Amino acid sequence: MEKTSKKQNPFARFGRWCADTTKWLVDIKDWKMLFRSIPSLVVGMFLISILGMNLLANKFLLTGGQWISVTWGLLLSAIPFLICDIVTKTYGAKATIKLNILGLIVSLGMTLVFLFVSVMPEFGDFTTFWHGDFTYGEIGFGVGGVMRASWYITLASSIAFIISGIVNAVVNAAVGKLFHKNPDSRVAFMTRSYSSTLIGQFVDNFLFIFLAFGIFANMASGWNNDVCVSNLTDGLGAGLIGAVVELLMEVLISPIGYRICKKWRKDSVGKDYLDYCHQMELKEDIGRFNFKEEE
Repeated sequence: MEKTSKKQNPFARFGRWCADTTKWLVDIKDWKMLFRSIPSLVVGMFLISILGMNLLANKFLLTGGQWISVTWGLLLSAIPFLICDIVTKTYGAKATIKLNILGLIVSLGMTLVFLFVSVMPEFGDFTTFWHGDFTYGEIGFGVGGVMRASWYITLASSIAFIISGIVNAVVNAAVGKLFHKNPDSRVAFMTRSYSSTLIGQFVDNFLFIFLAFGIFANMASGWNNDVCVSNLTDGLGAGLIGAVVELLMEVLISPIGYRICKKWRKDSVGKDYLDYCHQMELKEDIGRFNFKEEE
């Protein structure tokens, strides 16, 4: 009777979900155990690739017409998405969301650093010191320009990545449930990776272009409605192109992710964290705590 009443009361279920999610977010022990459990090299590669994406996003790779707008950040974007696929398969979707939250915190921290450096004065006269064909003053002015532009690039990239990362993790976990008979098969991993990458990359590229140039840069230079609408359509084009390109890259590198997941499962990587999760109040969340032992 109790289970039936809960199903018939969506407001109570939503309230319970909010309470559970809040507990999960502020569970310090969960954070500590998760990042002790995920290999540090993987976390480091994840954070470095995000910061690299933010810097490379300052330069366009391809532009043309109203629907094409792609930055060089695309070069590294396959790395964090592959890592998210690996972590989702091993630890669950919510653990991947926490990894993305960590990436967001680091990215926003770098945004503040870029903003601080861009407004700081230079002491001394660098205009007379030459390095190759440029003076140090000219080089500093160019670097300062990148720093000044980077704050809204990094901010837009951070927001886009955390949202797309959540979408990627949720889609990956949801598709994985379709393979409940053989969840550890190559076909299951590839299907999860391809579908989540396609959707997640579309969201990432679309939000980045729209937020960076349609919102933040637009606000910095004086608001223009036409610029906002133009970047909305550019974002759709960038989302479609980026999703297709990243899907092709995922096809090439996903076998590496599958081998890593297989090796982690054999070595019981993450088992200590997932055993702890089973003891928490959120243990009814099967999608988060599922861990299949190597038979």
